[in-house]
Amino acid sequence: MGGYRRRRETVFVLDVCEPRSIAGYDDTRSTKPPNLTIRLTNNDQRTAEKFLGCCDLLDVKPVCKMACQDAIWKRALKRGRKLEYMALFGIAATAVYIFSQKYDVLEGGSSSKQTTSEQTSTRIPTQNGNKRSWNSISENRHKHFVICIESGRLGNAMFTYASIYGIASGKNMSVVIDESNPLVKHFKLDAKSMKIQSLSGYLKLVEKSSCDFDQALTKFDPNRNVMIERYLQSWRYFSHVENKIRSQFDFTDSTKALADSILNKIREERSLSANVSATLIGIHYRRGDYDLKHFKDFGYQLAPVEYIQRAMEYFRLRYSHVTFVLATTSADFVKDLLKDGDVIHVTGGTAIVDMAVMARCDHLIQTVGTYGWWSGFLNRGTVVYYKYPAREGSDFRKMFSSDYSSFFYPKWIGMV
Repeated sequence: MGGYRRRRETVFVLDVCEPRSIAGYDDTRSTKPPNLTIRLTNNDQRTAEKFLGCCDLLDVKPVCKMACQDAIWKRALKRGRKLEYMALFGIAATAVYIFSQKYDVLEGGSSSKQTTSEQTSTRIPTQNGNKRSWNSISENRHKHFVICIESGRLGNAMFTYASIYGIASGKNMSVVIDESNPLVKHFKLDAKSMKIQSLSGYLKLVEKSSCDFDQALTKFDPNRNVMIERYLQSWRYFSHVENKIRSQFDFTDSTKALADSILNKIREERSLSANVSATLIGIHYRRGDYDLKHFKDFGYQLAPVEYIQRAMEYFRLRYSHVTFVLATTSADFVKDLLKDGDVIHVTGGTAIVDMAVMARCDHLIQTVGTYGWWSGFLNRGTVVYYKYPAREGSDFRKMFSSDYSSFFYPKWIGMV
């Protein structure tokens, strides 16, 4: 900031262009902030107009505008040239301070004026690591956002994110996800990662049913930030962006390498020859917490072993050389299946690797639960599912549509 005289005119030029890190993050690769140049002169009749315009551009609070107007009023009274200089200096200093504070929530060198009184002032960091760069996602700039909250383990979290992303895309909004969400490290999400606990001033919406499509959740005003709770387990929320969801739920290279090493070993052992490869059918058997009393009382149902046997027979009749790849933490309950020579029990050691194994099989048999659901959605082959995951008349059954059509993906094959 500097002042110089020219024909009895005092000009203050503000030029802010030094590099900064964003929101306290150590990663200073986030580029320099945009240059901000404001010329304020004591002889320029448009000084007040210029500064008030900057106030609007930077979304300055009314108190700052009042300070500017007060300084210009004092100038108008002509209380001496020294007072004029002091007023201009105060205006310039205020502008620099405002700019330095506001830059942390702006991107790419320009700002967007918020249109509602409930917008968050939280600073949003640039992503790195396994996350997509914010600056590389041009369609996310200057948008209001929908907040994706954490909603349980892997399958539940994937449903919540996919549905939030679908709703946000339909509204031309972006997505904010908490940096602690496990999806952030597992996938390449098209979302801004931050601590959502620091957000405020958003509209909160709550789903009516966890496993059904709620049209009302898509009817809000997109000119404000929104948080939607909670599970959002319906493919209909993101049916218009399916390819983008699959692209974002692309496993990391290390996860794919582990899954492929397991499947390639099975193919080598089970293939009849170099020209006759085994067809690998994944089976995900969910039991675990579904067998607990409070889950049963609520209405959760396990897929019977007879269903799995019928599904296996379905694939045996369609392919001449099949091998079933079983992923489960409850192998003792399906030990009869393991007696068949074409069934292999595998484990990748982690939930994400096991999901990648299931997704990268040629086809899939799923039982119950959202983990199996997403294993099926990411599998490009034929997917068979158990049709009745909830006991009729139970509280859990009320969370689904009458025919389960909003929950189960329409391209799959239902069996009992």
